Amino acid sequence: DAAVAGARIRDALYELMRARCRVSPTVLLVDDLHWIDSASEDLLEEFSKASQDLPLLILSTQRPEYKSPWGDEAFASEIRLGSLSARGTADLISARLGTTDLPQELTRLVTEKAEGNPLYAEEITAYLLSRGDLRRDGGVVTYQSSGETGLPVTLENLVLDRFDRLDDRPREFLEAASVVGRRFELDLMDRILGLGGGGAAQDIVDDLKGSELVFADERDGYYQFKHAVVRAAVYDSLLKPRQAELHERVADAIVEARGESIGEAADTVADHYGHTPRAEKAVRYMALAGEQSLAVYSLEEAELRFRQVLELIEKVPGCADDAFHADVLLKLARILYYKAQFFELVRTIEPHLPMVEALGDPKRLSRFLFEVGYAHCFSANQGLGTPLLERALAIGEEAGDEESIGYACMGLMWLLAVWTEPSEESLRDMERLSERAITAARSIGDVWLETKPLFALAYHLNALGRPGPAKRVSLKMLDL
Repeated sequence: DAAVAGARIRDALYELMRARCRVSPTVLLVDDLHWIDSASEDLLEEFSKASQDLPLLILSTQRPEYKSPWGDEAFASEIRLGSLSARGTADLISARLGTTDLPQELTRLVTEKAEGNPLYAEEITAYLLSRGDLRRDGGVVTYQSSGETGLPVTLENLVLDRFDRLDDRPREFLEAASVVGRRFELDLMDRILGLGGGGAAQDIVDDLKGSELVFADERDGYYQFKHAVVRAAVYDSLLKPRQAELHERVADAIVEARGESIGEAADTVADHYGHTPRAEKAVRYMALAGEQSLAVYSLEEAELRFRQVLELIEKVPGCADDAFHADVLLKLARILYYKAQFFELVRTIEPHLPMVEALGDPKRLSRFLFEVGYAHCFSANQGLGTPLLERALAIGEEAGDEESIGYACMGLMWLLAVWTEPSEESLRDMERLSERAITAARSIGDVWLETKPLFALAYHLNALGRPGPAKRVSLKMLDL
């Protein structure tokens, strides 16, 4: 099931890391750990435990509010960064200006205002350079107040003051880049702004590098904002309609660039369309992102995405048709089944049965009835589950749909296995249903569906006091 599949993926990555550590001591660097998803966090926790027996050092950076599951373990150490000292601030300014001979008034001003924040110290220095109070001539630095009003009171204001001094073209470029995120690539920016290629985006970013608001990442050719605060200051300065317009442009540009191979970008596209009035596109890519998370059994992320889709469908009627709505509900039902949240499955899914009935689609209806009936079976409501599963089977048989037949038979088997007193009669029913379910599973290539009837049959044989036949059936599962 999902838990097993997820564990196998983690085991494979774990063994890959062990193999790497056998080659040489290894350092694993994880930046911005506060953004980690739950599946990756589980894997990293396994790595952290293994580091006690392997030549593995894990280094991570994170915001103070994030607490890792392994943070309190004896093998873990935390280094909290304190504020820069006055000497440290002066050294930072010296490195920034390329000289150790700093005017005392400049050092005092920056040290007092920055209060030990290195980014603030850099931004104050850049601000004074842009305003003309601070000048460099070769290795000589001079500082003289221009008489303008004092420094902006916040870091964001410092950034925006320099941003406001830019020409229209680089300002528009930075606005769009702030919507893309902390990092951006020039080809995408070209599509977003319709620059027409020919190096126009490169010319703009070359000019912006002089402002020290962005810089090139030499590792992969991307560009990025100097700091997340810089990106946030620019983004937050945009009015909501402007934000929505740029989010739509970004999403459209990613879809145009990726075409059918949207891949992992679905999650990013979903987020961008989620900031626009284009709900019909938002739900499509949110669902696609959910499917991708479900495919690797990252269940928390998948559930979050599908619930976002359902919320948006309820909020914006008409953004999706009922068939799409039903498919999202079925995927959410699978997630809740994998998480063994059967009562929640019934509560969330069953109220939509009339909508699925109205579709007139026998396959969707049979699967919907199966999911709800199966959940009732494991919620001690066999009286409610039995007619739903029997109807799911009848609809599947009438439609001649092997998948519907297989799932309905498997559901009825578990109903018998859990809630019926073991007897020769019940065993005959189990064997009959098992044969039908396995035949259907093989016809559609569904290994999970093939194993579930075998498991139910072995369970029932064991309950009848027949461990030998139960073992033989179980071995068939191992063969699969």
